[in-house]
Amino acid sequence: MLPAWTVRDVNGWPGRAEENRGVRVKLWIEDPNHTLWLRKSPRARSPYEPAIECVALALAEASGVPAARAELCEWNGSRGILVRNFLNKPEKLHGGDRVLGGFKDRRSDRPLRLALP
Repeated sequence: MLPAWTVRDVNGWPGRAEENRGVRVKLWIEDPNHTLWLRKSPRARSPYEPAIECVALALAEASGVPAARAELCEWNGSRGILVRNFLNKPEKLHGGDRVLGGFKDRRSDRPLRLALP
């Protein structure tokens, strides 16, 4: 069963660090229990992206696939998504472009490049 659909108000959560990876505006924020969450703003051309990401992660978890916890959130009149920090120290997160950097495009035998909008 999927969790109930809720939107968390994160107005009082302090910002801890900017996140520069990716194309969306993101900020690491801290909840009242001192847990870090990544707050992601939606792109103007993809207003449903936060809801789609929340549903996809909830479906993965409900299916037994390990997935990050995500929730919809709002702050200062904006809405977006929260993703709970899932890394354990000293783990580091690497983007798909770095992970896939050594793979080749089978059609052209060139290094695979990820095209970001």
